[in-house]
Amino acid sequence: MTLSARARSVWAKSGYDPESRHWLPLWLHLLDAAAVAEHLARTWLAPTTSDLIEREFADSTSSLAPADEFRLLASWIASVHDIGKCTPAFSIQVSNLNDRMKEAGLNQKPSEALKPERHKMPHALAGHIIVSSWLRNEHGWAKAPAEALASIVGAHHGIPPTKAALTTDLSGHEHLLGEGGAWDTTRRELLDLVTRRTQAGPLLPHWAQRAWSQPFLVELSGLVIVADWIASTEAYFPLLDLDDNGARLLAPGAHASSPDEEARGTPKSGRTPASSAPLGSSAPRTGSRRSRQMLNALRRTSSAARSSASSVSRALRQALATLRRAGRAVRTHLSALAVRIRAVPVVGPVLAACGSWVGAAAAMVTTLGRGCLLVLVISWYLGSGRHWVEAWFIALALATLMVLAALQALGRATYRVRLCLVSSRVVVGDPALGSLYLSPPSGRATRPATVEMPVGQGLAAFEVPSLSPGTEHQEVFTVPTRHRGVITVGPVRSIRGDVLGLVRRSQNWTEPVDLFIHPRTVNLDSTAIGFIRDIEGAATQDLSSSDVSFHALRDYVPGDDRRNVHWRTTAHTGRLMVRQFEETHRSSLLILLDCLIDDYEVEEDFETAVSVACSLGLNAIHDGREVALATQDDELSTATGLQLLDASCLVTSTAIQGCDDLARQASSRHPEASVIILVTGQRCEEQTLARVRTLTPLDAVVLALRCGSNAMGRRSVGGVTAYDLDRIESLPRIMRRAS
Repeated sequence: MTLSARARSVWAKSGYDPESRHWLPLWLHLLDAAAVAEHLARTWLAPTTSDLIEREFADSTSSLAPADEFRLLASWIASVHDIGKCTPAFSIQVSNLNDRMKEAGLNQKPSEALKPERHKMPHALAGHIIVSSWLRNEHGWAKAPAEALASIVGAHHGIPPTKAALTTDLSGHEHLLGEGGAWDTTRRELLDLVTRRTQAGPLLPHWAQRAWSQPFLVELSGLVIVADWIASTEAYFPLLDLDDNGARLLAPGAHASSPDEEARGTPKSGRTPASSAPLGSSAPRTGSRRSRQMLNALRRTSSAARSSASSVSRALRQALATLRRAGRAVRTHLSALAVRIRAVPVVGPVLAACGSWVGAAAAMVTTLGRGCLLVLVISWYLGSGRHWVEAWFIALALATLMVLAALQALGRATYRVRLCLVSSRVVVGDPALGSLYLSPPSGRATRPATVEMPVGQGLAAFEVPSLSPGTEHQEVFTVPTRHRGVITVGPVRSIRGDVLGLVRRSQNWTEPVDLFIHPRTVNLDSTAIGFIRDIEGAATQDLSSSDVSFHALRDYVPGDDRRNVHWRTTAHTGRLMVRQFEETHRSSLLILLDCLIDDYEVEEDFETAVSVACSLGLNAIHDGREVALATQDDELSTATGLQLLDASCLVTSTAIQGCDDLARQASSRHPEASVIILVTGQRCEEQTLARVRTLTPLDAVVLALRCGSNAMGRRSVGGVTAYDLDRIESLPRIMRRAS
């Protein structure tokens, strides 16, 4: 098969020098890539890849063994990978080669009209479209299998075309692919040539019926990428002189095996015969000069790749070892030097200031920045010690990036910042509003900046525009209050750094503010809490200055009520004497909040229990009652209602002891309690409630409030009256029933 002048004029590669008089025809590069892919498919596959190929072609309808069929497929895909270069969008890049194509009859729009929009049709995307269309229109393939193999062509540079690029209507951009029949005819001619040379034509109907798996397509894409990379190496596959059209290399034996040898194949049940040598192998099927060049190139590439990988690994290990040794030596010398220098007057403080500055500079470097510095040091070592030019370029690029990043972080932004919360205490679920006011210092303007403000575990970011002197910028924010607790808001800090995130400098402008999110509480009617009031109280022998039972006389103490002065005894003894009484009753409330999460059905039930306990405590405090509220972990302050609510924000369901242990410990601290209310969950066992009764004072009245899904239930368990409630709003009614 011969090629027309138009097909031979299509170029694939040119010299890097604009004055270069060398080029590579597209058809020749396609056949080079096909030969390399066939060789790789034969000799470079990992065992896992071979197993994948066996499974993929296990149900093939062809008569070839899976390994042989895969080699033909890989060779053919590689032979069409760059067909997208046969388009005006690609050809206009080199004017003299583009002029040759136009002289051969491949007409196109002027370069001035094509160049501004050629980026819309990269040759990988064009190749995907061309191969898919060729398989569907010329060979009757369905869309799905055609798109599957065409996707490998589109991804041969490592990045497949986006779905948006493939689905975009090409109307109005036909000129980028080439208008007129000459371009379509030329592409069909090239595709027919490589299909015939790779002997893939008889297998196209078989492949049209297959559904390729994604892992297989990924492995095949990787092989095509490597084949294209090797076939594009100028040292191994040299360019032709500009006056050489490569016609001599079109001979049938230049890039394909003989038809008789290729047509023989191997049965699926058999193994690949040793005589079936790849293109360019030790038993070459042709004697062409380019085939021998390819053989030697592949051998040198294989050896160079293995040695290069080994050399890189050794060099990296040596570099890291050297860095560690150097680091230890530097630290040792610096420590000894620092001891000597600190003893020198003036120098020590100066160095201390320099050290703090260096520490602050080091703190500015992010994790990504430290990674870049590590790569920079390793690249510098490889460039200086191993004379790797590429490593020098990497080190220079990274050093430039770090310098530019550091320059962007320099300077000092100055703001007057006020952080205001409408209220520092809110009830759970209620909105918590706040405002952030920023203004520049007097007489100075500020540049746009980013301001961050931690809110609990989250982070709020605000974009602050340029501010002129005398202006003020306000940011209004809302703090989520879905859960009870304490949320720290702030500090407000300004951020300066680079767009890549290599360097980040923050500066605080305010102190953090605590936002207390209180539990929901309800009021208990005074007429409904007679049980809690415990008017009668429990009997006691404590002495008091006011009660109904006279006990004795004692000397007057400043502060005693003058109404209790016993004047007859005073006149008789000559000393001021007062009456002393015996307390007959006392009233004290002890609230036990069970913090064992296993006693609750869900977390919301524990929050209801906290609300119940706080409601009882607040009402006792407002009535002037003696009250204590205890948990397994701590005892909450009940001096004021505000202190009780603040302390409740820190209560968590992390206890490891049960409510019986809680009752024992709290009763030992408060033996005077006359009323004990246990707030627990509905999963608390009845045996535990009965045990609570035995661990509390015998003269105390014990009540249990069980929070859960059951509503308004009442039962008696071992001397403990237990009430069920499902929401905090039911508490007043339950307390009226208990009174």
